[in-house]
Amino acid sequence: MNAGSTAAQAAWPAALRQAVRGAPVVLYTTAGCAPCDEGRTLLRSRGVPVREQRIETEADLKALQALNIPSAGFPVLMVGSERAIGYEQGQWTRMLDAAQYPTTSVLPRDWQPEPATNLAGNMAGNLTGTSGAPADRTAPTEASAGGSNVGSSNNDRVGGPTDATAQTPASGAVLTAPAPSARPGSATQSAPSQSGSSRIRF
Repeated sequence: MNAGSTAAQAAWPAALRQAVRGAPVVLYTTAGCAPCDEGRTLLRSRGVPVREQRIETEADLKALQALNIPSAGFPVLMVGSERAIGYEQGQWTRMLDAAQYPTTSVLPRDWQPEPATNLAGNMAGNLTGTSGAPADRTAPTEASAGGSNVGSSNNDRVGGPTDATAQTPASGAVLTAPAPSARPGSATQSAPSQSGSSRIRF
Protein backbone atom coordinates (compact mmCIF):
# COMPACT_ATOMS: atom_id res chain seq x y z
CA MET A 1 0.00 0.00 0.00
CA ASN A 2 1.11 3.54 -0.71
CA ALA A 3 1.18 6.20 1.99
CA GLY A 4 -0.97 8.52 -0.08
CA SER A 5 -3.80 6.11 -0.86
CA THR A 6 -7.15 6.20 0.90
CA ALA A 7 -7.05 2.44 1.32
CA ALA A 8 -3.71 2.67 3.12
CA GLN A 9 -4.95 5.26 5.60
CA ALA A 10 -8.11 3.29 6.28
CA ALA A 11 -5.91 0.41 7.49
CA TRP A 12 -4.02 2.58 9.97
CA PRO A 13 -4.94 2.69 13.67
CA ALA A 14 -7.20 5.60 14.60
CA ALA A 15 -4.49 7.27 16.71
CA LEU A 16 -2.09 7.36 13.75
CA ARG A 17 -4.73 8.74 11.39
CA GLN A 18 -5.47 11.46 13.91
CA ALA A 19 -1.78 12.38 14.24
CA VAL A 20 -1.39 12.60 10.47
CA ARG A 21 -4.47 14.81 10.14
CA GLY A 22 -3.39 17.09 12.97
CA ALA A 23 0.32 17.37 12.17
CA PRO A 24 1.36 15.97 8.78
CA VAL A 25 5.07 15.27 8.43
CA VAL A 26 7.11 16.65 5.53
CA LEU A 27 10.84 15.96 5.14
CA TYR A 28 13.05 18.07 2.86
CA THR A 29 16.27 16.30 1.87
CA THR A 30 19.12 16.52 -0.61
CA ALA A 31 21.41 13.94 -2.21
CA GLY A 32 24.43 12.53 -0.39
CA CYS A 33 23.21 13.86 2.97
CA ALA A 34 24.15 11.61 5.91
CA PRO A 35 21.98 13.52 8.43
CA CYS A 36 19.06 13.12 6.01
CA ASP A 37 19.60 9.36 6.10
CA GLU A 38 19.66 9.38 9.91
CA GLY A 39 16.45 11.37 10.10
CA ARG A 40 14.73 9.15 7.56
CA THR A 41 15.73 6.09 9.58
CA LEU A 42 14.20 7.55 12.75
CA LEU A 43 10.93 8.33 11.00
CA ARG A 44 10.71 4.85 9.52
CA SER A 45 11.51 3.18 12.83
CA ARG A 46 8.52 4.96 14.35
CA GLY A 47 6.32 4.21 11.37
CA VAL A 48 5.68 7.87 10.59
CA PRO A 49 4.03 8.40 7.19
CA VAL A 50 6.15 11.13 5.67
CA ARG A 51 6.08 13.15 2.49
CA GLU A 52 9.69 13.50 1.34
CA GLN A 53 10.61 16.38 -0.94
CA ARG A 54 14.03 16.35 -2.64
CA ILE A 55 16.05 19.54 -3.15
CA GLU A 56 18.43 18.86 -6.04
CA THR A 57 18.17 21.70 -8.54
CA GLU A 58 18.09 25.48 -8.64
CA ALA A 59 14.34 25.26 -9.28
CA ASP A 60 13.94 23.14 -6.13
CA LEU A 61 15.89 25.71 -4.10
CA LYS A 62 13.70 28.54 -5.35
CA ALA A 63 10.60 26.51 -4.56
CA LEU A 64 11.91 25.89 -1.05
CA GLN A 65 12.51 29.59 -0.48
CA ALA A 66 9.05 30.34 -1.85
CA LEU A 67 7.73 28.34 1.12
CA ASN A 68 9.69 30.67 3.46
CA ILE A 69 12.04 27.86 4.47
CA PRO A 70 15.66 29.04 4.82
CA SER A 71 18.14 26.84 2.95
CA ALA A 72 20.58 26.87 5.86
CA GLY A 73 21.00 23.11 5.99
CA PHE A 74 19.40 19.73 5.52
CA PRO A 75 17.36 17.83 6.42
CA VAL A 76 14.43 20.09 7.19
CA LEU A 77 11.63 18.44 9.17
CA MET A 78 8.11 19.83 9.33
CA VAL A 79 5.69 18.31 11.86
CA GLY A 80 2.53 20.31 11.44
CA SER A 81 3.56 23.91 12.13
CA GLU A 82 6.83 22.99 13.86
CA ARG A 83 10.11 23.09 11.97
CA ALA A 84 13.61 21.75 12.62
CA ILE A 85 16.64 22.42 10.43
CA GLY A 86 19.31 19.73 10.66
CA TYR A 87 18.97 16.37 12.37
CA GLU A 88 19.08 16.03 16.14
CA GLN A 89 17.39 12.90 17.45
CA GLY A 90 16.16 14.37 20.72
CA GLN A 91 14.58 17.37 19.04
CA TRP A 92 12.89 15.29 16.34
CA THR A 93 11.63 12.84 18.96
CA ARG A 94 10.11 15.66 21.02
CA MET A 95 8.35 17.07 17.96
CA LEU A 96 6.89 13.69 17.01
CA ASP A 97 5.87 12.97 20.61
CA ALA A 98 4.12 16.34 20.87
CA ALA A 99 2.15 15.50 17.73
CA GLN A 100 1.22 12.14 19.33
CA TYR A 101 2.88 9.91 16.75
CA PRO A 102 3.44 6.33 17.97
CA THR A 103 6.89 5.57 19.37
CA THR A 104 7.05 2.32 17.38
CA SER A 105 5.54 1.44 14.03
CA VAL A 106 1.88 0.43 13.98
CA LEU A 107 1.65 0.42 10.19
CA PRO A 108 0.51 -2.68 8.27
CA ARG A 109 3.32 -4.99 7.18
CA ASP A 110 2.65 -4.35 3.50
CA TRP A 111 2.83 -0.57 3.89
CA GLN A 112 5.41 1.19 1.73
CA PRO A 113 6.60 4.79 2.15
CA GLU A 114 5.54 7.31 -0.45
CA PRO A 115 8.35 7.81 -3.02
CA ALA A 116 10.36 11.02 -2.66
CA THR A 117 9.68 13.67 -5.28
CA ASN A 118 11.48 16.85 -6.34
CA LEU A 119 9.90 19.88 -4.73
CA ALA A 120 9.76 22.08 -7.82
CA GLY A 121 8.03 19.44 -9.92
CA ASN A 122 5.58 18.65 -7.17
CA MET A 123 4.66 22.30 -6.66
CA ALA A 124 4.23 22.83 -10.39
CA GLY A 125 1.81 19.92 -10.59
CA ASN A 126 -0.09 20.48 -7.35
CA LEU A 127 0.09 23.87 -5.65
CA THR A 128 -1.93 22.87 -2.60
CA GLY A 129 0.29 24.38 0.09
CA THR A 130 0.45 21.02 1.90
CA SER A 131 4.13 21.39 2.61
CA GLY A 132 4.14 25.10 3.40
CA ALA A 133 6.24 26.30 6.29
CA PRO A 134 4.83 28.65 8.92
CA ALA A 135 7.22 30.76 10.92
CA ASP A 136 9.11 29.08 13.75
CA ARG A 137 7.71 29.58 17.25
CA THR A 138 10.70 29.20 19.52
CA ALA A 139 13.67 28.67 17.23
CA PRO A 140 16.84 30.72 17.83
CA THR A 141 18.24 33.05 15.21
CA GLU A 142 19.89 31.52 12.20
CA ALA A 143 23.28 32.78 13.34
CA SER A 144 23.29 30.07 16.00
CA ALA A 145 22.54 27.30 13.52
CA GLY A 146 24.72 28.40 10.64
CA GLY A 147 23.90 29.77 7.22
CA SER A 148 24.26 28.76 3.62
CA ASN A 149 27.44 29.28 1.64
CA VAL A 150 27.46 30.83 -1.81
CA GLY A 151 29.58 29.25 -4.53
CA SER A 152 29.90 29.19 -8.29
CA SER A 153 30.52 25.48 -8.95
CA ASN A 154 27.89 23.40 -10.73
CA ASN A 155 29.00 20.22 -8.97
CA ASP A 156 27.35 18.56 -5.96
CA ARG A 157 29.71 18.60 -2.99
CA VAL A 158 29.77 17.56 0.63
CA GLY A 159 29.06 20.20 3.23
CA GLY A 160 29.71 20.45 6.95
CA PRO A 161 27.25 20.89 9.81
CA THR A 162 25.51 24.20 10.15
CA ASP A 163 25.21 24.09 13.93
CA ALA A 164 27.94 25.71 15.95
CA THR A 165 27.42 23.08 18.64
CA ALA A 166 27.98 20.08 16.35
CA GLN A 167 30.88 17.96 17.57
CA THR A 168 31.77 16.23 14.30
CA PRO A 169 31.09 17.20 10.69
CA ALA A 170 28.19 15.34 9.10
CA SER A 171 28.88 13.82 5.74
CA GLY A 172 26.45 14.91 3.06
CA ALA A 173 26.06 16.72 -0.22
CA VAL A 174 26.21 20.43 -0.75
CA LEU A 175 24.10 21.37 -3.74
CA THR A 176 25.58 24.15 -5.85
CA ALA A 177 23.55 26.55 -7.92
CA PRO A 178 23.38 30.28 -8.70
CA ALA A 179 22.21 32.38 -5.77
CA PRO A 180 18.46 33.08 -5.85
CA SER A 181 17.36 36.60 -5.05
CA ALA A 182 16.39 37.37 -1.47
CA ARG A 183 12.68 37.37 -0.68
CA PRO A 184 11.45 40.17 1.57
CA GLY A 185 10.02 38.84 4.78
CA SER A 186 11.34 35.32 4.30
CA ALA A 187 12.01 33.26 7.39
CA THR A 188 15.45 33.66 8.90
CA GLN A 189 15.11 31.46 11.98
CA SER A 190 16.04 27.82 12.32
CA ALA A 191 15.86 25.16 14.96
CA PRO A 192 19.11 23.91 16.49
CA SER A 193 20.89 20.81 15.21
CA GLN A 194 23.44 19.12 17.43
CA SER A 195 23.99 15.99 15.38
CA GLY A 196 24.61 17.83 12.15
CA SER A 197 23.14 19.01 8.91
CA SER A 198 24.28 19.34 5.31
CA ARG A 199 24.69 22.80 3.86
CA ILE A 200 23.99 23.89 0.31
CA ARG A 201 26.28 26.31 -1.54
CA PHE A 202 24.55 28.39 -4.19
